[in-house]
Amino acid sequence: MKKRTLEIKCVGAAVAKLEDLTPLQGKLKKLDNDRYRKLKRALLEHGFSFPFFVWKNDGELFILDGHQRDRVLRRLQASGYIIPPLPIAYIQAANLHEAREKILLLTSQYGEMTDESFMQFVEMGDLDLDDLAEKVDLSQVDIEKLLERYDPDGDEEAGNQEMSHQFQVIVDCKDEDQQLQLIEKLEKQKYICRALIL
Repeated sequence: MKKRTLEIKCVGAAVAKLEDLTPLQGKLKKLDNDRYRKLKRALLEHGFSFPFFVWKNDGELFILDGHQRDRVLRRLQASGYIIPPLPIAYIQAANLHEAREKILLLTSQYGEMTDESFMQFVEMGDLDLDDLAEKVDLSQVDIEKLLERYDPDGDEEAGNQEMSHQFQVIVDCKDEDQQLQLIEKLEKQKYICRALIL
């Protein structure tokens, strides 16, 4: 059986082997199975399209941006995929403290996306909402909810009228695993859920 090779679809300042990259964010973010599947699909469909941002310190390459891609790529490699040398961009940091701060700067989302601005962007680009739901994860927009609200032709109110009010319940969970189990249970009952860490 022929091994598949991940396509590289960008250019960086340099390249590095996956095994030479060291994640720096620790347990700052978790990659659940649903998001893993979306990111895996995006990487296999679009290739490696954005360089890793790395901080070089004492000859070691620390990942500042790209931790979730790193996780997916390592699992792909373990399952038999060939991962060629990956494009990287160097980010300067005076020390470990500044490097960790830059991870938070990279993770920050300063611009606000609304359902309306997202749908306008989708329509302007003639993008497929169903396809996007399978490989894009946006914290500010619930694509699954939008799929229920818009029909395939882009017309609003595909069947259910939009409610004029939104009612929410907040549940405190003992840990992230309990939170994910509760979300899965509620989503099976057709509730729209969002995970928050406060």
